[in-house]
Amino acid sequence: MNMNFADAPTGGNFKTIPDGTLLFGQLLVKPYNLDQGVIEKPAKDPSSTWRGLDYDIKVIGGEFDGQELRYNHLTTSHEKQDVVDIGRSNIRAILETGKKASQKNPAGYSISSYADLHGLLVAVEVKEETYKDKVNAKVGKFLSANPEGQYHKQFLELMNNYGGTIPNVPPVEPMAGRETSNNSNSTNTAPAAGNGSWDSDAPATAESKGDGNFPF
Repeated sequence: MNMNFADAPTGGNFKTIPDGTLLFGQLLVKPYNLDQGVIEKPAKDPSSTWRGLDYDIKVIGGEFDGQELRYNHLTTSHEKQDVVDIGRSNIRAILETGKKASQKNPAGYSISSYADLHGLLVAVEVKEETYKDKVNAKVGKFLSANPEGQYHKQFLELMNNYGGTIPNVPPVEPMAGRETSNNSNSTNTAPAAGNGSWDSDAPATAESKGDGNFPF
């Protein structure tokens, strides 16, 4: 087979997604070692309790449909509880949008594995970061569909940008196997692998109570 790429584009034709842009997307978990059932990324220092969840976001709909917010991570374990709480708060918002979790649907706050987050619909606000003189679009905030959740006011604005509708997410292949914990010695951690829950004890930033109507 002979393939000729002389007429291929010289570079990507995607525009950088501006800082502050509100988007719907699909969360794509990037497991550390799926063959061994390890979803969370461990710290380079084996004595550290830090663990994190790497992920990308693939934009759904709008001007930037199909583009990705890449190289993001959530901290799932850390020596400092306030750092863990940031990650837990973000996962709570993910579940309030992707699994319709709320006080009326408390089961939506529970996951059996971090792999359950793979493929969920998310609502985000973009943050620009500069690395080695290159501007990259990253996840700045996770918005919540729950009127009592974090950044719900921005979620309503996002829905308005999408004509009052919430897009469907394309199907994804489920992750094979189950995750295992990389470090069982940490005291300040998110729920252990295989028993995840971000219910009433998870931090939530309710900037706006919205109109009281759950938008699903």
